[in-house]
Amino acid sequence: MGVYSTGATTTTLFDNENIIESAFDSPIEAAFHIVAEGEANYNKIMQAIGIDELAVLESTGAEMVYEAVDIKSVFGKIKEFFVNLFKKIQGIFQKFMALINSWVIDDKAFVAKYKKHLMQVNTKDFEYKGYVFKNQNLDITAASNKATASIEKEVESTVDKAYKNADDAKKWTDATENKSDILDKARGAVIGSNPIDSGDFAKELFMHFRNGEDSKVDIDNVSVTTLLSIIDGAAQAKKDADKAYKEVEKVFKDLIKTTEKCEKELVNSVPKGTAEENTDASVKIRGGSACMQFAKEEAGIITILNGAKLSAIKDENRQAKSICVQLMNYAPKNESAFVHTEGSSFLNSVVFK
Repeated sequence: MGVYSTGATTTTLFDNENIIESAFDSPIEAAFHIVAEGEANYNKIMQAIGIDELAVLESTGAEMVYEAVDIKSVFGKIKEFFVNLFKKIQGIFQKFMALINSWVIDDKAFVAKYKKHLMQVNTKDFEYKGYVFKNQNLDITAASNKATASIEKEVESTVDKAYKNADDAKKWTDATENKSDILDKARGAVIGSNPIDSGDFAKELFMHFRNGEDSKVDIDNVSVTTLLSIIDGAAQAKKDADKAYKEVEKVFKDLIKTTEKCEKELVNSVPKGTAEENTDASVKIRGGSACMQFAKEEAGIITILNGAKLSAIKDENRQAKSICVQLMNYAPKNESAFVHTEGSSFLNSVVFK
């Protein structure tokens, strides 16, 4: 396993250097792309480990005996995996902020120019096809803690009674047989719902941030004051995104700590040479690998949750402006709309039949 290098450390994880730029304007689309790439990257790690173990087995007829240096190399590469994932998430935030900033000048000009008129619009009977946005204040760190607690609870419950007093390594290995069910419950836990299959996660998150709706509904109680504050609220949108960033950063700090703790425990269990010690160490290493699989899956869940939250913040902002644009020419039946724009005059209200 000497081919591995530890690469990044926890001190370099949380800087703003070497951020991996996102190619997507949609945060949720970017999140799914990141998770897919992450899955491929993690599989490369596991494949390399498997090839090394197979080579040892074929050449010696015995399972590979891991030394401390091997364990450190493996977990160094896993930490590097989390670093790479976080750098891509930083790219999502970077793209989100750039997008918000690109709207600021036009939006401020729009509000300054049309606020007076919009505040005078009679919104009686006005309807708009859109969404009622909810849960934008979801705390991602708290959601991750719920996912962690759910996973640990389910792992404990799946341990065979014969191994009730076994160490953590054995229980994590056993739990991989029920990984799909365990992760379904973890996805549900992050938004306080029933278990969610991976294929339904995006839809459930979409609905969670949109008042339980998966398609547009008739909105007939708009508040112009609220709409204008959302349009002119780039500062608030950036504040919300900054809060989400700090929460995601905390999640990845915890994932790195979990990785380092697991690495330390395994290094301390390096066998001294007897067959019994070798077997015990092998069990612990498999358990550590299983634990990291669950950590990797939780990182993916949080990445997608964050993408869904940022997408909802972005969509709410653009919907508010779209509604205001429609209100510019709106008047209830039996009333006439009047919009004064640059270069217009009272004669604009004269329409030939």
